[in-house]
Amino acid sequence: MVADLSMTLARWLAAAAMLLLAAPATAQGGGGEIVPTCRIATAADTGVAEMLRRPAGPCAPLARATRGTVWLDFGAPPQLRDDHDLHRLLIDNHRVHQIDLYLARGDGSVTHERYDPDTALRGWRTGGYLSMIVPPSAPVTRMLVRLGDVELITFSRPTRLMPLYVDFRSERRDAALYGLALGVLALTILVHLALFPAIRQRFQLFYVAHATVLFAYAAAYSGLLLLVAPGLSADGVSRLISAMLSAATATGLLFSTDFIEQRYVPRGLRFYAIVSAAASVVCALLLLLGPDALTAPVYGAANLVGMNGLALVVLVLAVGAARGSRTARVLALGWAVPIAIGVTYPLRILGVVPDGLVDDGAMVAAVTVECLILSLPVVARIKAMRLDHERVRERQLVLERQAATDALTGLANRRGFVAAIERALQIGGPSSPVALLMIDIDHFKAVNDRYGHVRADTVLADLGMLVARAAGPGAIVARYGGEEFVVVLMELDLKRAHTIAERIRAGVCAAGADLLDVTVSIGLACGRCDAIDRLMVDADLALYDAKRGGRNRVEMASAAKASIAA
Repeated sequence: MVADLSMTLARWLAAAAMLLLAAPATAQGGGGEIVPTCRIATAADTGVAEMLRRPAGPCAPLARATRGTVWLDFGAPPQLRDDHDLHRLLIDNHRVHQIDLYLARGDGSVTHERYDPDTALRGWRTGGYLSMIVPPSAPVTRMLVRLGDVELITFSRPTRLMPLYVDFRSERRDAALYGLALGVLALTILVHLALFPAIRQRFQLFYVAHATVLFAYAAAYSGLLLLVAPGLSADGVSRLISAMLSAATATGLLFSTDFIEQRYVPRGLRFYAIVSAAASVVCALLLLLGPDALTAPVYGAANLVGMNGLALVVLVLAVGAARGSRTARVLALGWAVPIAIGVTYPLRILGVVPDGLVDDGAMVAAVTVECLILSLPVVARIKAMRLDHERVRERQLVLERQAATDALTGLANRRGFVAAIERALQIGGPSSPVALLMIDIDHFKAVNDRYGHVRADTVLADLGMLVARAAGPGAIVARYGGEEFVVVLMELDLKRAHTIAERIRAGVCAAGADLLDVTVSIGLACGRCDAIDRLMVDADLALYDAKRGGRNRVEMASAAKASIAA
């Protein structure tokens, strides 16, 4: 019930999140203009004066693996020529350890602002941007940014520039959208963790791992992670974003191949998927912990492995769907958007896809939708397995009841009698007083011979019902043998037990022709619950005394008679 309510809440949150995230200008592009930029690699000791002497204009593209000192030459941005408002410069939160902003004015003066991306006091912006305030110093004739110890600058997104008041509105909206997406992902994770104890299946762990990795990616990408970890450096955030994307490929691949029914995915394809997932995990660890010297080869390998992983996901889903798996079709629906967006990342790095084609926040929206769509078949599978488990349990209980019940009379058989005594011991304790009646039908063989087994069986069934009614609801009544019944009366003294025994005997006599005029002999013993075996022997001996005494009578065990005499 709790899981169903949680899933309903998750779906409502998902609907709200998707409506908001699908709104126009959801990401950093809203209100922010891409500033045409010339990237220039220089020696570490190159100063601003030397860069200002360099003519502004087109420049040769950087090598893909550029490391070290890189200058960003923005020329004279149109926004800063006549506008006296504060502006915000948004630089991709890339692997960089020092940023210097230089603004040259028409009077020849140069303003210098230093920015340390590794301090807790640095400005940050939702969506994975470093934020710098550009003071009102119009007219600006040249804007330069020096990036110190930068890694793979060609992999970064374009720089954006916008008035501060515009960015405030955009940031509030974006923070709410990313926060909502994170809330939906967190709720989905909690719901599936709560569902795990019900079934304990491996695909549940893969799904939770996938959703958790995507949650970490969204938290780092949006910058909201810095609310709880303000000391995390820009390099650390950048590493975390890249590593989580690589890990998400691994967890998504493992979940998809494990969740789709085995008969729909060839064994060889499953094995290749496991190998590819392992490669993605290795790349994720290297992206997160690898030394700076390996940045270029690790990024290159991670992109190749990631593309392979996405292609393999498509292949697994396509093969499963072609073989008739409904699960594969639903998973394909969930994977469609994030795969389409994910492919653009390496293609953008290779220059095939232009910057700005896909909004920066689109991947966060896509993975949120993906997790929610994937959760639906997972919940459906869990419910189906739970129902199957309950049906199996119900059948097992029925079989156990049948094994402990006499088919003719509906009373407990010997096995059921023993189990009932064990339960009584647990409830009342070993020292609780009990009375035991051993009941036997007199001359029952003659009844069988005269009326036949069918009629005799009817007598047994009717007599068993009579004994159970006379003994009362708290008694343990069992058919112990062919025509023998045993009754255990809890918490009763000898006098009350003898009264019930006489009631049973008299009731059988009063039934007359309905029970073919049979009578019963009863042996009675009293003692402690933990001495039931001894009571059975005593009651059986008392029953023989009743038989020898003329039948159709109640006889007490010797120990009971002695207690009365005393």
